[in-house]
Order: sequence, then structure tokens, then C-alpha cells
Amino acid sequence: MDYKRDAAAALIAVLALVGTQAHGATAPRSRSVPVTYTAPGGVQGQVAGHWFVDDQVLLGGFLVSSRRTDRRVALRLTDASGLAVPGEIAEDVNGDGTGDVRLGTFCSRTGAPIRLRHPGVQLVVYVYVGTCEGVPSAPTFGQGVVTFTR
Repeated sequence: MDYKRDAAAALIAVLALVGTQAHGATAPRSRSVPVTYTAPGGVQGQVAGHWFVDDQVLLGGFLVSSRRTDRRVALRLTDASGLAVPGEIAEDVNGDGTGDVRLGTFCSRTGAPIRLRHPGVQLVVYVYVGTCEGVPSAPTFGQGVVTFTR
């Protein structure tokens, strides 16, 4: 009788351990979204036109959605011209396709990940003609990765 009881207890312990591991599994801490952009004039009809921010001419960009669980964002862009890519990241809080809350500027990539102020909204990434670290740049088209972390 002790043998059956010990076997049952061992089976319950194994099942509890397996169940704990299944429930304890967490979602990945980060996710990466591949992106493309074209400048001047917009990206595949998503962000089109020209804007002026701090005397910079914004030529193009792209939209990417954050999730409510995202807390920070980082990006890395590579232009076909080989030049640096100056730009800005903003949150579209009101859903009109334009940036309402400025998060920061970048030259080809962000330094440390940038804190999202409104997780779950669409991000607008503007690409413009300007300078990066004192070097003039006029992006053409390219690709990159936007990485969200929890």
C-alpha cells in the first residue's frame, strides 16, 4: 500500500512540476519588426508628403504598431545610399497617422531603447534630410528593424 501511495505522490509531483513550467512560461521579452522606407515622399502610401520639424524637411517614413505590453522601442535603419539616416520617432496618440508625442531623434539607430509613453498606439517614424553627427545626409530608400521590449 505504501508503494501505491508513493507512486501516486510521485506522479502528482511530476504533473504539478510540468503544469508549473507550462504556466510559468513567459512570452519573449522582445519582438522585432522588419521595416522598409522610401524617401522622399513616403513609404508605400503610409506616410506621404513633407513636414517641417525644427527646420528639418521630413521626407518619408513609416508606421509601426506598438502593443500594450511594449515598454521600450529601439530601431536600426540602413539606407541604400550608405549614408546615415536622420529621423525622429513619435507616438500617434489620436490615430490620425501623424506623430503627436515626440519620443526622440536618431541617426540610423537609437542609442538606448526609448521609453514608450503610450504603449499600444501606432508609432510614426519620420525620415528626413539633415545631418547625422555633423555629416549631411539625404536618405533614399532602405530597410531596418524596430525592436520592442517589455
